Amino acid sequence: MGKRPTLKGKGVEIFLEGKRKPSKKEAILKKEKGTFYLPPSLLASLDKVWITLRNHNRKIRKSDIVKVALEESLKRFEKEDKESGLFKHFTS
Repeated sequence: MGKRPTLKGKGVEIFLEGKRKPSKKEAILKKEKGTFYLPPSLLASLDKVWITLRNHNRKIRKSDIVKVALEESLKRFEKEDKESGLFKHFTS
């Protein structure tokens, strides 16, 4: 018979193992990290918008702003296709 696995450092998890459901927040907010390089002027603009929005909502993060901006741009691209600003920017 082999040794049993160590329980050191598991705390309450030893009682919940296999029974834990992901929290609602974990299920909804599954995210992946990405790194993108942006010009300093664009980052300065992002900072200004972030500061303005934080005056109204202290929980907002720069990632939230970038996510919404990217989603809106991609939706416009899908809807307008070759007439979208994104398409025109990279093809003209």
